[in-house]
This record gives sequence, C-alpha cells and structure tokens, in this order.
Amino acid sequence: MERMKKFKRQIIGALAFIVLLLFMGFSSRGREGLYQLEGALGDVFFPAGKLVGTTSKNLAQGVKDIGRWPSLRRDNIRLEKDLARLREENRNLKDIIGRSATLSNEEAMRRANPHKMVKANVTMKNEGPYFEIFTIDKGEAQGIKKGDTVVVAMDTDGDVATEGLVGYVDKLGGNWAQVRTIIHEGTAVSFRTLRNEDGGVVRGKDYGLEGYAYDLYADMVPGDEVYTSGIGDLFQARIYIGTIDRVTTDEDKMIKNVRIKPEVNFHKLFSVYVITGGGQDE
Repeated sequence: MERMKKFKRQIIGALAFIVLLLFMGFSSRGREGLYQLEGALGDVFFPAGKLVGTTSKNLAQGVKDIGRWPSLRRDNIRLEKDLARLREENRNLKDIIGRSATLSNEEAMRRANPHKMVKANVTMKNEGPYFEIFTIDKGEAQGIKKGDTVVVAMDTDGDVATEGLVGYVDKLGGNWAQVRTIIHEGTAVSFRTLRNEDGGVVRGKDYGLEGYAYDLYADMVPGDEVYTSGIGDLFQARIYIGTIDRVTTDEDKMIKNVRIKPEVNFHKLFSVYVITGGGQDE
C-alpha cells in the first residue's frame, strides 16, 4: 500500500513538471528559459559531433592520399627529370651566347686567312695566372711542325677578323704540341708599326713586351698599332701584336725603348689556331 502511494506521488510530480514546462513555453520568459536550456544542451553535444565529423573526414582524406602516393611519387620523379633537362638546356644556351662572338670572329678569320689553319684546344698550362707555356691537343698527325705560329681570332671589323699573336710551337708529339707564348721571357718578336712602318724588336718581360726600336729617331708614339714584321724565321708576317703604350729615349745609349701591350688576353686561352706550313722541318 505504501508503495502505491509513493508511485502516485511520483506520477503527480511528473505531471506537475510537464505542466510547468508547457507554461514556460507559452510565456515569453518561459520561451527564453527553454532557449537557454536548448543552448546549453547544444553547447555540450555539438562540439562532440563536430569533432567526430572532422575526424572522420580527415581520416578518409588520409586514406585517399595514401592511395595516391605511388602516382604522386612518379609525378615527382618525372618533374625532377624535366627540371634537370631544362637546366641543361639553359646552360647550353648560355654557353652558345657566351661563345657567339668568339665563334663569329673565328669564322671570319678563317675566311680571310690564306694559310691553312688547325684549331686546337688547350689541355694544360704552366702554373700561375698567365699562359706562358701550354699544351694543345693537336700535333704532327694534324700537320703541325715545330716553329708554327699560333694565333687567336680577335674582334671583327665588319666581315674581317684580326689574328692576334699568341706564340709558336716549341715542342710536339703525334697528337700534342707545346706552345711558348710571346710573354715568355725567352721569346723575341720583331715588329713594325701600322702607321709608318717603323720597326723594332721586343721580348717577354713581366707578362708584357719590352724592347727597342731599330731607329733612335723612329716616329713611335703610344697608341700605335704593331704587327709582326716577318723578320727572322719564327713568326708569320702581318699578324697583330697589340699597341705601343710607352716610348722612352735613352740618349746616352742611343736607344729608343718601347713597351707594347699585347692584344691577346693571356689570362684566358681555351682554344687557339696553328698556322701550318711555316714551321721547321725536323
């Protein structure tokens, strides 16, 4: 009997709570209370649902990315190969652009020169910053002889190129030769000026050329262009040497001293031309 009374009290309490909720729903304050209750419940359950949804989405994307890994790796390898190929092409284009003036000068020089010329690459040089003695990759097998004149192509004037004097073949083998340049102290070069044909002789000294004029009263001034004169057996005639940059007269010794600045850059020699046919037979 007591249990039945307790159950009735619980039923009555539940009905009273339901009536209270209905009353709150029909009043403005009551609705606000319901909204607050609803918001509180949403704050509790919405983040949990959002977390579950986001986690599921990320997990699905990760599984998808793992499935694409072999394809992505193949694409990456292909792109790396394409990049390496483009870099190589870019280097080749830069090399062609950098050598275009030299190649043009060499072609013009070959057309203008009546002598047979053999192109050779420098394979070895002496120690130090200057090319005083160096080795090339051509020799007797290519028709080169000891004493042959060695030149490079200088800047063109229209379609005409100037041969710049480098030196001469000092030693040689079947497929190699050693070149001694004009700035070496053991090399002497006879010269003449382009302006008035005055001449003299210079030797390598301090990586330049110093010597004297044959005539004490020769009309030589700084800026005069000088060529080989052809006197002696060493160098072909009419090959450009450089310009006079200093002239002094020693009245006591009756000598006009001359210094010539070579036109060839003896810091940078990678390929040269050997004029064959003028050397010495062994």
